[in-house]
Amino acid sequence: MTQRMGGSSSATPFPSRSRGCSGRTTPGSSRSARGWHPLRRIVAAEPCPSSSTGSSRALANRERTDEPTEGPPNGIRFVTLAEHPDELGLYRADQEAFADHFGFAPETFDVWRQRRFDADDDRSRWLLALEGDQIVGFLRQVTGGEVAQVAALGTRARWRGRGIGTALLRRTFAEMARGGHHEVTLWVDAENETGAVGLYERVGMRAIVVDDTYQLELA
Repeated sequence: MTQRMGGSSSATPFPSRSRGCSGRTTPGSSRSARGWHPLRRIVAAEPCPSSSTGSSRALANRERTDEPTEGPPNGIRFVTLAEHPDELGLYRADQEAFADHFGFAPETFDVWRQRRFDADDDRSRWLLALEGDQIVGFLRQVTGGEVAQVAALGTRARWRGRGIGTALLRRTFAEMARGGHHEVTLWVDAENETGAVGLYERVGMRAIVVDDTYQLELA
């Protein structure tokens, strides 16, 4: 899930990175002793190679057995932004879905549109969850490289807890598999309060890179 990270004019951020497939790590005590304090933890996740339920294996199984794609929850339908070109509706859903995230700053529609579409204008990369004609969830995938990525995933607050995020991910994983991809990664705020980390773990993803950001208050 895309995160918007922010800082403070009175503090200096310091990133620290660790790798592995065993989950979370402990922030370095030596930095804390020198006055640095943990600010935020961002995790890169992918299917763990040793996991028997990992999405990498699920993708391969779907590709081999041609299993049907998991459908959306009752009352919800999936379309791409190319099929349902409602950029203003996507903007509103995006701003609401990320409103409580660390470092979030509201954007005007024009600024948001430029950031989202100037570098990549392919509307088919966006999978939308609709209730009626209203966008209530969305996922953006990037599949241009060797490893596919989930670049953004969000559900509007009122529609959370209905399995929309899970269904969007599984639908996307199946499409990635059919396109020949066997791995998928994403970045997520480890302290996300919407349950994003648990969602990704339930679909078989595990942490592979952990970025800890420290803050030092300057005199």
